[in-house]
Amino acid sequence: MSRVFWFALTLILTLILTVTGCKATKPDSTPFESPLLQSTVTDSPLLKPTMVDTATPVPQPPANLGTVTGALVRAQVGLPSTPMAGVSLYLSPLIYSDDGTATMARHNKELDSKAIPDETGRFVFPDIAPNTYALVYSSVTSEFLLKNSKSEEDLLITVVAGQIIGLGEIYVETP
Repeated sequence: MSRVFWFALTLILTLILTVTGCKATKPDSTPFESPLLQSTVTDSPLLKPTMVDTATPVPQPPANLGTVTGALVRAQVGLPSTPMAGVSLYLSPLIYSDDGTATMARHNKELDSKAIPDETGRFVFPDIAPNTYALVYSSVTSEFLLKNSKSEEDLLITVVAGQIIGLGEIYVETP
C-alpha cells in the first residue's frame, strides 16, 4: 500500500511541477516571440522566378542583354502531348576545360535564372547576360538537362545581346 501511495504522490508532484514550469514566461517577452531576426520576402537574396502572361508579347531586351522564350510540352508514350506547368526551368552556364571545350553545366538554384512555365507551357527568361547556357528541368521528383529533340544532345542556348531567342516547343518525356 505504501508503494502505491508514494507512486501517486510522486506522480502528482511531477504533474504540479510540470504544469507550473510550463506557465512561466519572461515578463518582458510575449509568447511565441522569436529571438531570431525576421526576414521579409523583399530581403531574399535568391533570384525570383519569371512568371509569364501569355496575352502579353515578349518585350525587346535591352541592348546589352538577351531574352529566351519557349514552350515546355510533356511527351508521353501513347498519349497526346500536353503543355507542362508547375515545374521550374533554369539557365545554367557552362563550364569549359582548358582547351575551351564545354565540359558540363554549373547548376545552382540560388544563382541561375529561373522561369516557371504557365498553364500553356510558355516560359520567358528576360534580361539574360550574353553567354551559352544549358536548360535545366527541375521538379519535385527529378532534375536534368533538357535535350535537343532533333539531335538528342544537351540543349545549349547561346544568348546574344539585344536578341530574343525563341526555342519553340521543347518536349520532355515523362513516364
